[in-house]
Amino acid sequence: MMIAIVCAILFAQTLAAQALTGAIEGRVLNPATGDYVLGARVSLEGTEQSVLTDATGHYYLGSIDPGPASIVITYPGLAAEKVTVNVTGGQRTRCDVSLQKAGDRPGEVVVLTPISVTASREMDANLLAINEQRHAPNIKNVIAADAFGDVSEGNLGEFLKRIPGLATIDAAGDVAEISMRGFDGIYTPITVGGMSTPNASPAANRVEGYFEQNSISNVSRIEVIKSPIPSMPANFLGGSINLIMKSAFERSKPQLTVRGTVQFTGDDHSWSKSPGPGTPETRKLRPGYDFTYVNPVSENFGFTISSMLSDQFGKLLGPVNTWEFAPAQGGSETAPYLRTIRTTEDSRQTRRGAHSANIDWRPWESLTLSFGARIGTFDLFTAPNRMTFNTGNNPVSHDANHTQGRNNAGSIVHQQIWTGKVIDTQQFTFSAKFQKDHWRADVSASTSESTLTYPDLQWGFFRGATTRLIPSLSPTLTYQNINGANMPEIQLRNGSGQAVDWKNLSNYQIMSVSSNQRDVTDLIDQLSINIRREFFWKGHSGAIQFGGSYQEQTRDRRTWTDTWNFVGADGVAGTADDNAAPFTDPINRGIDAKFNTPLDINWPDSRALYALYLERPHYFVLQQPGSYRSKVSGSDRTSESITAAYLQGEIRLFQNRVLLLGGVRFEKTEFEGTGQLRDRLAIYQRDASGELLRTPGGALIPITNDPLERAKLEYVERGQRSTGHYDDYFPSLNATIHLRDNLLLRLGYGRTMGRPDFTQIVARMDVNENADTGVGRINGRNSNLRPWHANNYDVSLEYYTKSGGLLSAAVFRKDVTNAFGSRTVTLDQALIKELELDPIYEGWDFVTTFNIGEDTKVEGYELSLSQKLGFLHPLAEGFSVFGNITKIKVDGPSALDRPPTTANWGISYSRKKIGLGLAWNYTGSRVTDTSGIGVGGRTVRLARTTLDLTSEFRITPHWSVFFNARNLTNALRKDIRLSDATPEYSQVRVWNDLGAKMSAGFKGTF
Repeated sequence: MMIAIVCAILFAQTLAAQALTGAIEGRVLNPATGDYVLGARVSLEGTEQSVLTDATGHYYLGSIDPGPASIVITYPGLAAEKVTVNVTGGQRTRCDVSLQKAGDRPGEVVVLTPISVTASREMDANLLAINEQRHAPNIKNVIAADAFGDVSEGNLGEFLKRIPGLATIDAAGDVAEISMRGFDGIYTPITVGGMSTPNASPAANRVEGYFEQNSISNVSRIEVIKSPIPSMPANFLGGSINLIMKSAFERSKPQLTVRGTVQFTGDDHSWSKSPGPGTPETRKLRPGYDFTYVNPVSENFGFTISSMLSDQFGKLLGPVNTWEFAPAQGGSETAPYLRTIRTTEDSRQTRRGAHSANIDWRPWESLTLSFGARIGTFDLFTAPNRMTFNTGNNPVSHDANHTQGRNNAGSIVHQQIWTGKVIDTQQFTFSAKFQKDHWRADVSASTSESTLTYPDLQWGFFRGATTRLIPSLSPTLTYQNINGANMPEIQLRNGSGQAVDWKNLSNYQIMSVSSNQRDVTDLIDQLSINIRREFFWKGHSGAIQFGGSYQEQTRDRRTWTDTWNFVGADGVAGTADDNAAPFTDPINRGIDAKFNTPLDINWPDSRALYALYLERPHYFVLQQPGSYRSKVSGSDRTSESITAAYLQGEIRLFQNRVLLLGGVRFEKTEFEGTGQLRDRLAIYQRDASGELLRTPGGALIPITNDPLERAKLEYVERGQRSTGHYDDYFPSLNATIHLRDNLLLRLGYGRTMGRPDFTQIVARMDVNENADTGVGRINGRNSNLRPWHANNYDVSLEYYTKSGGLLSAAVFRKDVTNAFGSRTVTLDQALIKELELDPIYEGWDFVTTFNIGEDTKVEGYELSLSQKLGFLHPLAEGFSVFGNITKIKVDGPSALDRPPTTANWGISYSRKKIGLGLAWNYTGSRVTDTSGIGVGGRTVRLARTTLDLTSEFRITPHWSVFFNARNLTNALRKDIRLSDATPEYSQVRVWNDLGAKMSAGFKGTF
């Protein structure tokens, strides 16, 4: 009610003021690129009134006395312009202005006359992003989509890894997840135009900062937001990332950008077909394309369409070594032995597609409507070839160079984990933006769906195939010439001491095959409304803004694994007709897996095994009880709704030198879900009163002895339901102080939260009743678990150079409360009611996750530099450098497993026909505690520095060719495992060769 009264008063004041004063509005254009200028400052001379142009270059200055009035337009890198117009009371005067490059103006300004200018598109993109960051009311990084050159595979993570405060988590060399300021991806939401994006995940956890369903295609710029404001969601522990899509109204003329590309790796770049991934043979040179067409058909109508397809091959190589330290197994902390080795040759093919269309329509001068559609696809096929060698425990002898296993104690197992993965994401958006005089309002709505499937049988293969050495061999394993990460010489002997060729599949039996199915749907519907009133009062300007949002997310997940024992023609497992030789893969031979891995290893063919299954299914026996349990365990449904409202105010003081923005946000979260119920005593008979029946000897009497029927009694699919809710207020305040015009001090405070993972709150219960006492233990999830809360403190000092560069330093601290921890409690009536459990469980033990009340403190700093070097000397014209470093320290029970130090630096050159860039990415070492080694046992992922290359040669003003490379020097990823007393020879855990990934092609801009 109070908000409505305030708005009515402000509206009445606006009408009165309009009758006496006039206004100036228009658009600011950079004619060199055809882009309207975002973030140009338009000031009314002789007053403190100034505004910034929006993404369409539009500005509005109101409450101007009738008569001549002068406005001054400034923008970094472009010449300041002064324009005089005649203002009429009660009317708006149109004034469109074109800017030119600083220093190029030949003479005086011609009022309202467009001025021609030339400037590089790369410079303008970076200037736009830095200028938007400069005028932001809170602490954030803004990056133009082409700031670091082409990202040929469209992976958003490859772009973001160079931003201070961000660290990447990769999958086989491709960035799959981002963490921000030490927090996992689930606490780093990614939005598109402020709207959440769905992300179907095979795991039951909450998914936020993942990139498989997001692409940089058709993105104009990216906001990496580090201090919250009330109009933003409160789920903001590390920060948030917002993608801003291209709009037709950002340009004054049509533009078409096309690109054709070929992607390959440093090791696999032949046009000829070769093994992997899986069968059949494939070419490792993969073509792709992308195009974007932006057409502002008229001032009131325009559209944007884009499409991208990336097809990429890659490998992850490197044996995994496991040293035995346990004395009971024959090892020790000071003299361990190499017990197991696993080869790794994980090849994969990734296809990423992104297609979008957007229509912008202005039916009235004050109203803009936008309709958008985004379709993303992600198809993965990976076919790892792995073998695991185990000498067995208590070897005959061992030292730093060898392990001699006991007779008949060795084992070798093939591991096939062929995986297909298909993700489809669709998002449809609508927005309406109203701006008239000092009023702004926008309404945004979105409906989106993401689906995931894991096809293996559908694609003609088993996901897994397990082998073993023929038992009659009585295998004995010996490792000789152990040498760090390289595979040692492996000797296999039978019970008679004769050498056996461990690479030949005829010495193995097929034991089992499996299919791993995933079927996940993630739906998000959302609506947001924002209303803003700007005002001017006694030389000061400000705004009041309020609004709200509603979001509903539903995830339905069904995952399971079917396993078949292989019995062959005789129907008996482990006999002679189960020999693996007939299923030797004819394609996967001669693969160079590096690290001394032999080239002539035989691998099982999962396609051949599935073909046999289709022809003779009786050779395979499904493990039905295990299959049923898998289906029940992997089946759950979660529905979560978030209702939010906020009030936000801002004011500029002291001649616009101080900006204060603050307010409060309220969010209420409600959820419900269903998941597995397991009752361990449900398989036994009870009498009419519920008492367990027993034999005369006291044994429990089963209802049935059939394994499958017993599994169905014990495990109930989605048999447990839970509901919960929580709400809170989240205040925030940001201050921007202009110490000088180009030197800004920013201060930020905000209270935020991190919602519990779905795996921690959504129904799942394991009931383990004591058959004698009737009182037992429940392992379950806590629907009453509350989110983490954080008080965030940020300080940033930013210096903007005259040439559009930036030097900044930031420190931050996050005090996180409500840490999670496991605990056992006794259920009383109050807790039973709170957790919505059956009263019969009173007095039972309940094991679950609770808010343990301890605090976690995250502290860190960020230093960043971006600067063109042309001011140093004419020979430096065209050169630019950038660099940043982030240091993080985490103290508390919620310590986060992320590198404490990350850094980026690089140099680029762009002039005339040549563009060249080198960028280094450094990830510091990461330490995790590891038990079972000794005092101070730990696993360390060593520091790693990668080098990326971008290059372009412009053949004509419209056409160019390019070559890009990621991890050009093929820096290895290295893990070691050690304690305070372990010898150096045993420290190597795994060296991963991720390969250098490259792309080349042509690009045209029209």
